Amino acid sequence: MNTYNTALQWHSIGISVIPVLVGSKRPAIASWEPYTSRLPTETELRAWFRDTRYNIAVLTGNGLVIIDWDDMWLYSRWLCSLDGAFAKVAQTFRVKTARGLHLYYWCAEKAFNMHGNGWDVKGHHGCCMTPPSFHPSGAQYEAIGQPSNILRIDSVNELLPDYEQQRAIVEQAQQHVRDPLAAAMRGPMPMSGQFDLEKIKRELLYETMVKNLCRNGRSRRGTCPLHDDRVASFVIYADGHYHCFGCGAHGRDQITLYGAIHRLDFGETIRELAGEM
Repeated sequence: MNTYNTALQWHSIGISVIPVLVGSKRPAIASWEPYTSRLPTETELRAWFRDTRYNIAVLTGNGLVIIDWDDMWLYSRWLCSLDGAFAKVAQTFRVKTARGLHLYYWCAEKAFNMHGNGWDVKGHHGCCMTPPSFHPSGAQYEAIGQPSNILRIDSVNELLPDYEQQRAIVEQAQQHVRDPLAAAMRGPMPMSGQFDLEKIKRELLYETMVKNLCRNGRSRRGTCPLHDDRVASFVIYADGHYHCFGCGAHGRDQITLYGAIHRLDFGETIRELAGEM
């Protein structure tokens, strides 16, 4: 199936897709933020994908979740850990990547982008290359099954037990930011003690972690601190979330990036930063 027909197929099931430059993971449009809340029009899809110079990426969220396994040994261990009730989940629509495997699910619960032991979850505000695209290494993404085979789950925690703990930490930290008074009435986060999340964010600047930052419209672009980035593929958007179109890293703020650089989960990151600031 060619890229244009693939775009129409995703569009028909309510999933936004965007064009991506061949030879990289960088989008071929100025911003994909508008398409997190609306589908591209068929006119836009035709303009993007009737030209074969572009790869294609799906935007996750709105029910679609992708679990990205880069370590196939850990993936095999995960499969062995699934009991009979969930063994079938590995039979959902899958994509072979240059290094591993993407597993696609419809999830009833809102899923966060999250980094775990051998896996990444691409959820709300996530972006993921999909067939028939080519990885920058030259390897082509290969579909196993059809998008119509995507299985439904209630929660990512059904598949990744560690995800629930990290999700709860993220949600509780967000509540401290959204409603400090209500959070104060409930008391501090149990595993982090007293801390001021907003103070941490004010003092932990992206500029201390991302080199060569420059403004690009409403966003900023620089070199990614998570890989050997020579083309400034790291983008920080107006709302503070980031995405690297070189290595695929993504997160909601500079706290998440600090954790990714130092290989800490969210709770460990907060404890460390709260102790330093």
